[in-house]
Amino acid sequence: MLLTPGLPAKPIDWPRSERLKAAKEMWSQKTITSCRRSARPIQTKKSKRKLNRNEKEETESVDDLLKALAIETRESMVNTSSSLSIDKEPSLFGVDLKCANADTEMKRLFGVKEGSRGSTRQFHRTSRKNPRLPLKKTMLVTPLEDWPRPPTFIHGGIRWTRSNEPQGLGWNSLCKYYKVVYSSAYEKSQEEFQLLQRSHDPNVIAHFLQRYPYHIEALVTMTEVYQHHGQMDHASDCIQRCIYALELAWTDDFEVTKGHCRMDIRIETNGGVFKALFLLMKQAGRRGCVRSAFETAKLVLGLDPEGDPMSVVLAIDYYALTSRQCQFVIDLVHSKTLVVDRYADEEMVLSKNQARLKAIKKDSIHDIAMLPNLQFSLGLAHFYLGNEVEGKEKVAIALLHFPTLLEKLLHQMAAISSSAWHLILANRVFAKAQNVDKVLEHLLEIYVTRNCSLWKVKETQAFLLQSAQYALDSPQLVAANPQVLKLPTCMHKYLRAVLADYSDDITTLPADHPMLQPPELENGQLLDAEARAALVQAQEVFDAGNLPADANPLLLFLQTLLPWNQVQGAGQRPPL
Repeated sequence: MLLTPGLPAKPIDWPRSERLKAAKEMWSQKTITSCRRSARPIQTKKSKRKLNRNEKEETESVDDLLKALAIETRESMVNTSSSLSIDKEPSLFGVDLKCANADTEMKRLFGVKEGSRGSTRQFHRTSRKNPRLPLKKTMLVTPLEDWPRPPTFIHGGIRWTRSNEPQGLGWNSLCKYYKVVYSSAYEKSQEEFQLLQRSHDPNVIAHFLQRYPYHIEALVTMTEVYQHHGQMDHASDCIQRCIYALELAWTDDFEVTKGHCRMDIRIETNGGVFKALFLLMKQAGRRGCVRSAFETAKLVLGLDPEGDPMSVVLAIDYYALTSRQCQFVIDLVHSKTLVVDRYADEEMVLSKNQARLKAIKKDSIHDIAMLPNLQFSLGLAHFYLGNEVEGKEKVAIALLHFPTLLEKLLHQMAAISSSAWHLILANRVFAKAQNVDKVLEHLLEIYVTRNCSLWKVKETQAFLLQSAQYALDSPQLVAANPQVLKLPTCMHKYLRAVLADYSDDITTLPADHPMLQPPELENGQLLDAEARAALVQAQEVFDAGNLPADANPLLLFLQTLLPWNQVQGAGQRPPL
């Protein structure tokens, strides 16, 4: 039991005289001079009544103080015991930072030994030689030597700080909650970025990044733009710089290796963290670094396993299976993690309609084991682990739940023409399968797009055929597992998942991306071409790119050699 210094375990049971004495001693230690009594002159009856009233108020304030101390003591006991128990608890979403760096995994894939550059000793030696690099070592990305040093919080950066447990379903009181805090200088740059973003011009954002090279949302935006244009090297540089700045801002107690750190995406400053980590996961997967992509996916999902605002659960099974972390898929399915729509959950918290509140609560208690991708990946995980019998049964049950997926998967694998599959597809279970709702149809398309490559292997194709035949040969299994036609309302949030995010192909930006929208003003009105040109010109002037024409000629000539400078009035002929 934790005790407040200078107070016994049960301060409320003390006699009043002792409580007054203890409170006065404590106040004197805190230099609260208002509680010290000075010498009084000769008192009248009126002053005595006033003194008695003051003593009564003082006694009540002491009682309130002791009660507050007792409450604070109990809360500290709960927090300490919770932190002790949670530190001992192994978490499903704990990240192995040694396997989370895509550059390190790429070297390992190509047989390149970790040289002196990757060692801690060389890192600190390089940091001392290069003042651009901080002394803190990052694990998710490897900084380049030409990167500038990210600003600290005092000099216009960001920082992590603890926050209260959010309201709603699915939050664990034993976890630690964090949020990103902007400095005053960063808030000003954020306001400027939001204004420039209305122009929907990537060049304006690029100019903005020249002045603020570690602005989180600007780096995320330019990463998506570079991916759209196929400039993957620039996209990789932007997202790695973004993650580099975020990781340096982590506090020491933000321990992602234990998997008990949570963040709420509904806090505006936290949104960039989720987006940046999701982009890093996709880039690592496209490079073939599936283990680092898996660890990054665990990190994103671990920030809010129930809410899963980035829909990482639709892809984490793929990265787990390709990196042969099959036990994770089994543990994830058996974890009974709830599916919670954070935005609908916010509506439930604010709702005053009791009938609506009960309806939302009743339909919100469903776990991720109902998702089609996890049901199929569960059987494939057992197959990879050597449990072929159990894996065959799991895949057979998944095929009976979602029979319309088989034909889609065979078309994607180009195996639909095989004669062995004709008899399977002609069976009434698959031939007379009913149409499903749009949410389930969307999830099935995502699964086929993301996990099709796992079934293209000859061994897994044969395993899929055996599982389908096993399902048709078991009437009891067919009767016990009817087709799923729709998913609960809490899973409708996966309609927000973009299909292109689950493919390794380079695709265009979605139609609703801000960079593809016409320019607009702050009030939502569209910006005409003349106003847009004026905005770009104002941005260029703000970037201090213009040089005065009346400057020193030699200095002006040397400055014009710099690529970002231009002379005012250059190229214009003087009036006649």
